[in-house]
Amino acid sequence: MIPHSFSLSYEYNLFGFISSEGNCLIYDINFIKRARLKPYNEDIFTVSFFNQESLYLGTNNGKIFVYQIDNEIA
Repeated sequence: MIPHSFSLSYEYNLFGFISSEGNCLIYDINFIKRARLKPYNEDIFTVSFFNQESLYLGTNNGKIFVYQIDNEIA
């Protein structure tokens, strides 16, 4: 896990973190894996942040990805 990459969504009882490979792993409150998000091309995720119904992820190349939280993840 990349230090300081941990983020929480209290509304959806989810937490996520950035792995050492640069992917975002999302788990629910029972530590059941919900999603593994990977950026495009050679990018790696470096920042993750839950905000209301969305998950924001930033990459090492300055790109920002926004994922809406829905029943597939939550």
